Amino acid sequence: EALAKARATLDRVAGCINEASGLLWDCCNPHNGIGPGVDWWWSGYLVKGCHCAYTNGSAVSCLLQAYAWLQNKTGEPPQAWLTTACRVLDTMCRLQEPSGNFGYTYRTDRPEMVDARGYAGVWFVPALAQAFELTENNDFLVAAEKAFAYYRGFVQNLCCWGTPMDTKWAPDQEGVLGFIRAAVLLHRLTGNDDYLTALGEGAEYEYLWCYGFRARPE
Repeated sequence: EALAKARATLDRVAGCINEASGLLWDCCNPHNGIGPGVDWWWSGYLVKGCHCAYTNGSAVSCLLQAYAWLQNKTGEPPQAWLTTACRVLDTMCRLQEPSGNFGYTYRTDRPEMVDARGYAGVWFVPALAQAFELTENNDFLVAAEKAFAYYRGFVQNLCCWGTPMDTKWAPDQEGVLGFIRAAVLLHRLTGNDDYLTALGEGAEYEYLWCYGFRARPE
C-alpha cells in the first residue's frame, strides 16, 4: 500500500510539466481550487508566481532515484518519470550560467531565470548525475560537473544559503544533502577521487550544523 501511494504521487509529479517553461509546476495539487501551479505556503513570503530551483531540483532528483530503484527491483520503471525528469534537466542545461550556477527562480511563461542568487540549484546536480547514469547523455554529466564546482565554493566556505523555501536568504543545512549525494554519484561515475574530498567537505558542513557557527572540529 505504501509503495502504491508513493508511485501514485510520483506519477502525479511526472504529469505536471509546464509546457511553456519546460519546468515542473511546483504545486501539483490544486490550491484554493486552482492548479497545478507555482504558489503554495511559501507564496508572499519568499517567492510568488515563479518556478523554484528547490522544488524542481528535488522533485526530478526524487523521480530519478525512484526510477533507478524500480529499474533494479523490477526491471519495469515508469518511463514517464525518466522522460519528465530529463525534459526539466534539458531546460536547466540551457539556462545554466557560464559559472555553473542554476539560479533560484524562473519564469512560468518561458524558460528564463528570474533570480540567480543562492544555493538551491544544487539539487539539480545529483539529478543530472543520475540522468547521465540512466541515459548516457554526456550533456548531463558536463552540466553536473560544472555546477558541482560552482556549488562547492559555498560548502568550502561553510555558508550554504538560500536553499529551502522557509529561510529567506539565511544559511541553511538542507542544501548540502544534495551536494553530498552529487559527490557520491559523480565519484561513482567518473572515478575521480577529488569527489571523495568534496564528500568529506560536505560531511564537515553537515555534521557541524548543530554548532551554529562556521568552524571545523579537530
